[in-house]
Amino acid sequence: ITSLINIRKTQGRTITTDEGQEATELVVGKLFATWPDEHALPAIKAEALSDPAMVNRVVSSDGRYAMIILRTQFMTEEDTELVHDEAQRIGGRYERPGFSVYYGGLPALGGSLRRLILSEFATLGGLALLTFTLVMLLIFRHPLGVIGPLAVVAVSGIWTASLMAISGMPVTMLSQIIPSFIICIGMGDSVHIISVYRDARRKGVENERAVIHAVAMCGTPVAFTTL
Repeated sequence: ITSLINIRKTQGRTITTDEGQEATELVVGKLFATWPDEHALPAIKAEALSDPAMVNRVVSSDGRYAMIILRTQFMTEEDTELVHDEAQRIGGRYERPGFSVYYGGLPALGGSLRRLILSEFATLGGLALLTFTLVMLLIFRHPLGVIGPLAVVAVSGIWTASLMAISGMPVTMLSQIIPSFIICIGMGDSVHIISVYRDARRKGVENERAVIHAVAMCGTPVAFTTL
């Protein structure tokens, strides 16, 4: 962890050698060599803001923001997200009116994106499912015209999510569209088959023959659409 508390402060100092000559040596110390009292803080602030090695690295040029840099060993995305969550929990204890803690860097960005993706995953899937149900009711005006396609979509979604989990495929910004995509394809396939079946029934074809006719007519194009 690097912050104003432990950042290295390197400066030159002129000394006089034993031969009476002046020389410059580097002095490495810390800004907070000892813990200061409240009265010493303005001088320390001025010292930090006058050091180009600190400004815009661990403190902003106007002194309004200070940075705490946390570096970890290489970890998996899941472990990195756990560390990010813990950092947020610790930082949240110090939030006050006029004093805010912000988080940046790739781990923070990755964790925020994953939460956003999972949230939108559920939202988009739910909206698509609601739209699907309303459209099916509007088209077929019969419960079976909704239940059948919903069963197709539900089973397809469960299988897809299960295979993703089994194979270790992560949820990404691209894969979050899968539920909506499955619903669209499932609705299209179902509308084709049910429409052909209903047309056959209107013409007086018995139920079993109408089912066979609908699958025979739509089976190939539906298979290609699904693939």
